[in-house]
Amino acid sequence: MKEVNTINEKKYFIVPGILLFLISFLDGLYQFNVISYASLIYLLIAALVLYLGIIGIGKARIIMYVLLCYHILSIWYPSFYSMLFPYNNMEEDIIWAVYDFISLFMIFVLSLVVILVLYFLNHFLWKVRTLWLCNMIIGSLIIMEITVLIFGMIKGLVLQSFVKAGLWIAAFLVLWRLTRGDSGLASKKSKILLAVFIFLVPGIISGILLLSKNNVKPKVKEYQGKDFSYLAVATDVSGYIGMINEWGDEVIPCKFTSIEKTKACKDGLFILAYNDTGEYLMNDKGKILADQYDSYTFLEQSDLVLISIYDESGEKCGAVNVNGELVIPLKYDSIEKLCETEGLDDTKIMGTDRRKTVYETDDLEVIEKNEKKGVIRKDGKVILPLKYYSVFLTDTNPVYICAGQAVVHNENEIMIDNALFDQNGKELIPFENHSIIINNENGWIQVNNREKNIYFLNQNLEKVLNLGDQYKSVGVFMKTRK
Repeated sequence: MKEVNTINEKKYFIVPGILLFLISFLDGLYQFNVISYASLIYLLIAALVLYLGIIGIGKARIIMYVLLCYHILSIWYPSFYSMLFPYNNMEEDIIWAVYDFISLFMIFVLSLVVILVLYFLNHFLWKVRTLWLCNMIIGSLIIMEITVLIFGMIKGLVLQSFVKAGLWIAAFLVLWRLTRGDSGLASKKSKILLAVFIFLVPGIISGILLLSKNNVKPKVKEYQGKDFSYLAVATDVSGYIGMINEWGDEVIPCKFTSIEKTKACKDGLFILAYNDTGEYLMNDKGKILADQYDSYTFLEQSDLVLISIYDESGEKCGAVNVNGELVIPLKYDSIEKLCETEGLDDTKIMGTDRRKTVYETDDLEVIEKNEKKGVIRKDGKVILPLKYYSVFLTDTNPVYICAGQAVVHNENEIMIDNALFDQNGKELIPFENHSIIINNENGWIQVNNREKNIYFLNQNLEKVLNLGDQYKSVGVFMKTRK
C-alpha cells in the first residue's frame, strides 16, 4: 500500500497522535475507565506512539489506529447502547458499568476486528493512504460533534440520528475535497468505492437507531418463581444490594448500592433502590414503576408514593399509585403543600429497618442496671443475670431471648457476639462468633456465624433456609402486603 511522503506522513500523523495522547490522559483524569492502571498504560503507550511517529517509524500508526478505534468505541458504547435500547433497565443497564475488565477486553478485540476489516477493504478496494483516511474520519467526527453541541445549546435542540449521519458524510466529503491531493486515490473506481462506503456505514447505523424506537425492551425481568409473602434486603459478597424472598430467590437482583426505603401496602410492596444510574421505584416482583423523577417519599398512612421533580422554576410534587401511574399531577410546590391540600398524613417513612424491638412480653421483662442488661420473669425470678451488653425478646410463641456481649476481635476490633436462650434461660445457640437477628416479620430467627454462613430457623428452631456464604449480610424479612 502506498504511503504519503515523509513530510506529509508526519503532518498527518501529528493530529491523531496528539488526539490519542489527550484521550488517554482524559481517560484517567475523568475516569472514563474505572480501572486506573489501564488508563496509565494507555497514556504511556500513546506517548510512545506519538514519539515513534514523530521520528518517522511508520509501524507506529498501526498501534495508533487500534487505540483510537478502541477509545472511540469505549466512549461511545454506553451512549450508543442507550439509544439502541432506550428502555434498558437494571438487568441490562450498562451506562455506568461498561468499563469493567471484561467489557474493556471485548471492546479491544472489536477494535482489532474493525481495523483488520478496514485494512482489507482498503488493500483490495480503495487503496487509499491510511493516515489521510484516519485524519478524515477524526476530522468528520469532530465537526459533527461540534455541530451537535451547538444545536444542543440552541434551545436544547436534539439532532436525530439520520441528521448526524448526514453531517458526518458532509464533513467527510468537504475535507476530502480540500485534501484530495494527499488521498492517494489513483482511480475513479477507488473513489467510487470509498464514497459508497462513506455513505453506507453511517446510513446503516442511523437506520438501526431509527428502528430501535420500536425496540421496547421490558423494564425488568420480573420475578416468576414461587409465591412468597416476605422479602429481606440482602448484600452479596461484592457489596451490591438486592432483596430475597423466603425461598432464598433473588426477587430484586443485587445490582444496587442501597435500598433506601420500603413500604408495604394492601396491594404490594414499594421499594426504593439506588445506584449510580439513579433511583428506581419498584414493586415486590422487581418491576420498575418509575425512574424518571428526582425524589420519592413514602408515607406511613398512604398507599401513594409522593414524587418530585426539579427544574428552573423550582420543585414540583405529585403522587403515583402502586402501578406507577401518576394520580396526583405534578402541580404542588412542596410535599407539605401536597399533603395539606390532598388531605394526606405527612408522617414519612425514613428507612428500611422494620424490625420491632421487644423488651417485654406477658411473662418476661428486660431489665437494666449500670449499662448491663438481663431478663426477669414477672414474678421476680431471674432468667438472665445483669451482665449482658444487649438483650431483646421475640414476639413469638414460644418466646426466645437474644443476648449480646461485647468481645474483642483481631486484638482491637470490638464486636457484639450473640447467643439465643429459651424463656427459661437455657442456652440454645452459644456465644461463638454469632450474630443473631430476631423478630423477622415471618417469625424466623437469623443466625450468622460470621464464618460466611447465614441460615434461618423457624419457631421450632428447625433450619428452614440456608444461604451459606452467598451473602455478606441479610436484613429482616418483612411482609409484602399490609
